[in-house]
Amino acid sequence: MGEKFSLVSEVGIYHDSEEEGFVCTRLLFESNDHYYVCDTPDRSAATLQLPQLFASSVQVPVAVYRARIPTDFEVTEADSESQGSCYIKRVRPFDYDAETDSNTTLYADAQLRELKVLELLKKHPHPNICRYYGYLPTADGQYVGGICLQRLECTLQEAMERGDHFPATFLEPIGAALEHLHSLGYAHNDINPRNVMLSKAGEPVLVDFDSAVQLGDKLEKGKTPEWEYEGEISSTSNDLSALHQLCQYLAKGMV
Repeated sequence: MGEKFSLVSEVGIYHDSEEEGFVCTRLLFESNDHYYVCDTPDRSAATLQLPQLFASSVQVPVAVYRARIPTDFEVTEADSESQGSCYIKRVRPFDYDAETDSNTTLYADAQLRELKVLELLKKHPHPNICRYYGYLPTADGQYVGGICLQRLECTLQEAMERGDHFPATFLEPIGAALEHLHSLGYAHNDINPRNVMLSKAGEPVLVDFDSAVQLGDKLEKGKTPEWEYEGEISSTSNDLSALHQLCQYLAKGMV
């Protein structure tokens, strides 16, 4: 491989998530709009010969991380103006295992799931739910290359970590956004400080809908560590209990 590439992420892989159980560092490269993965026994990419590792990397199959443009529900292609001013959310298979995940569609399924919910929200918008402008197709016109979303300032977690303070009523608009989502028959199922962002005006905005499924359906995605809830079914109680936990996080100034 002589083409240009960039290192997208490096993730430590451990046995049972224990530090002493280090297995390898998983590197994800991007080149020509495709992803490549490589495992190395070194702990840090800073000490690695990246060109050699990229040359030995394995290409991640496109179908693993990109959903085919759906035909069973209406989708909106983002116009050129939106593409130039929005944030483009792309699926990056940072923990893809070439030996075990070659046939997985978990990443693509999550992208398709989010796209479906966002299309619904586009028809029924809420001021505290991230605006969706449409999808960005791949060059061949077959896959969803990215999802065009409202550009926001930072996550609530980032704001807390830099020392920002918020009144007790700050998350009330998120409660209203969740009520709106529930009225449409969906639960978010992944409320945490990284999925609430701040607008330029400092208002809270709910983001990230790849865990959202219809109320009563089985959850399709793993839960965020430290923000888990009981049960494996999409439910309003998942969101309300997580929102209560988020209010406590805000009140205590936890980081």
